[in-house]
Amino acid sequence: MTAPAAALRRDLEPFTIVRGPSEDGGGLRAVVRAGELDVTVAQHADRIEASCPLAVSGLYVDVALTPLAELDVRSNDAPYARALVATTEARLARVIANGGDAQLRFGTWRVRGGHGATPRAVVEVVVALAMRPTRLAEAWQALATALGGAWKGAWGTRGETAFAVATTTGAVSVEVALRADGDGVDHVHTCVSASDRRRVARPGVVLDALAIAAAIVELTGASLAIGAPRIAATATPAAAPLAFADWPATRGPIATAAAARGWRPGPPIGADARRGLHEQVSIDGVAVTTACTDDARAATAIAADAPGAAGLALSARPGYRFLRGLFVPEPRLGDAAFDDRYVLDTSDLAWARWWFGATEREAIAATFHAESAQPLGFALADARAAFTADGPPARGYLDAARHAVAFLAARGARASAEWRQLASQLGATVLGDGFSADGGIVARTGRGAATIEVTTARHAGRLVTVARAGAAAPDEPRHLAIRADRVAAPLSPTRGRADPTIDGPDDHTVRASDPAWAAAHVRALTPALAAARPDLIEVDGDRVAVLWAGPLFDLRRLTAGIDLVARVTRHGAIGPAPYR
Repeated sequence: MTAPAAALRRDLEPFTIVRGPSEDGGGLRAVVRAGELDVTVAQHADRIEASCPLAVSGLYVDVALTPLAELDVRSNDAPYARALVATTEARLARVIANGGDAQLRFGTWRVRGGHGATPRAVVEVVVALAMRPTRLAEAWQALATALGGAWKGAWGTRGETAFAVATTTGAVSVEVALRADGDGVDHVHTCVSASDRRRVARPGVVLDALAIAAAIVELTGASLAIGAPRIAATATPAAAPLAFADWPATRGPIATAAAARGWRPGPPIGADARRGLHEQVSIDGVAVTTACTDDARAATAIAADAPGAAGLALSARPGYRFLRGLFVPEPRLGDAAFDDRYVLDTSDLAWARWWFGATEREAIAATFHAESAQPLGFALADARAAFTADGPPARGYLDAARHAVAFLAARGARASAEWRQLASQLGATVLGDGFSADGGIVARTGRGAATIEVTTARHAGRLVTVARAGAAAPDEPRHLAIRADRVAAPLSPTRGRADPTIDGPDDHTVRASDPAWAAAHVRALTPALAAARPDLIEVDGDRVAVLWAGPLFDLRRLTAGIDLVARVTRHGAIGPAPYR
C-alpha cells in the first residue's frame, strides 16, 4: 500500500474500509461502511469527495455557499430539498466552505469538500444527508401518533406515507399523505384529503401536528386536540371509517401502491384526428407527431423518437389469440390483463418485459377500446415509438395515445437513471451519456489490478447484461465457455462450438479448447457460479465476459459476477485465491 493510500485509510477511521484505497485516475478511491450505508470516497490532489445513494428519486439539488457564508439550495423542488438538508445545514456549510459543493443527481448525494475539509467530516455529512429520509420517516410516524393515526412504512412520495385520521363530522374521514403526483417530476406536497375527494395541500414536508390539525379543520370543520401519544377528539370517532377502500397505502408496499394508482393520461392536447393532419406537440419535452393520411380512411399514426431503444423491436396489436396460440408459440409479458388484450411480437422477450414495466403497460392499455373498429396498436422499431390505427381515433383515445407515446419514448431516460443508480450501488464510475443496447452507459469498477465494466451488449441477436475485463485476443489458443442450460433458450458461445465437452457443474455445458487445462480449474469456479448464476461465461485469452440474458439489476448477482471476472483475470489463472 502506498503512503498516500495508508494516510487516507487513517483519515477515514473509525469507518470500516470495504474496498481500497486504490489508485483511480491519478487519485485514490475507497468504499467505507457507515452503519448500513456504503460510501464511495475519492481523493484527488488535496480534495475529498464522498457519494452515497439516497432513497429519493426524481429530485435534483445543487448546494453551494453564498459570499455571506449561507447555503444556496437550488432544486427542481426547493421546499422538498430544504427538508432534506434541514438538519445538516451547519455541518454541510463547514464542509463545503472554501470551494466545495454538494449535488443530488439520479438518487445519489455527492459532497465535495472545500480546501481543508477532512475525509471523515465529508463522509459524515454525506451519510447524514443519505439518512435524512429515515429521520423524516421517524418524524412522520410521530406525527401520525400525535394525530391519532397509525403509520408503519418506508419513506416515499407515492402514498407510502399516508395515514388515516378519524373525525367527528359524520362519516367523513381524512388521509394525511406526502405525495408527488406524476412520475417524480411534480413538487412534493403534504396533502390532507377527505373521503369526498376534497383536499388541502401545502408545499414541502409539513411535520407540525398543529398545522395538520388546522388543515383538517379547514377541510372538514372538525376540531382536534393534539395530544401525545394519541389525539383526544371532541367526540368518539369509532363510527368514522379509518381508511378509504381505494387508498393504496393502506393495503401494501410502494409497488402495490404505484400499480393501484394506475396510469393517468394528461389533459387534452393538439387537434382532433382528421384527413391530412400533420401536427407536432411537445409533451414533457418529447416531440410527439400526429399524422393522418389524406384519404377517406384517415389512418392515424402518433409517434415520437425513443432514444435508447435502438435494436429493440416490439409490437402490441389489440386482438385475441383464439386457436393460433395452440400451434404458434407467442411471447407473453406475463401480465394477464395485458396479454389478454394484446398479441405481442418482440425480438427479445427478456428486454421487452423490462422495458415495458407495469406503468408502461398501463400507458399502452389506456388506449385500448374494446368496441373500436379501428383500435390503436403500439409498435417500437428503429428507435421510434408509435401508436397506429386504420382510422381516426376518438378524441379521448387520441389524447391518451399522445401522452402514452411521450411517456414510452422517454423510457431510455428512465433506463439511464436506473443504470446510474446501479453503478452507484456497485461503487462504480459511470461512463456514457445515456442508455442504449450497445453500451451507452458503462459502469466501470475495479478489483485489484483488474478494470471491470458492467454494461449492455448484443450477443447472437439478443440483448444481455455483461461484466467483462481484458482485451480480445482472437489468436489465443485457449478458450473456455461455460453455458447454463437451466433456461429454455440458453445463450450460445460465440466461439468454441466445436471444442470438446468436459465435466462441469450441474445444469451447465462446459467446452474448452484445452480440456486438461480447463478441468483442473473449472471446479474452483463452482461457488462463484452459484452466487452469480450467469447464463454464459466466456474466457478467450485475456478477455473474460460474464453474461446474463436480459437486464439484471440484482446487486448480489452482479457483485458476484464482478468478483468472478476478477478471479479469472488474476494473472491469467483461474483459481480460488483472493484477488485483492
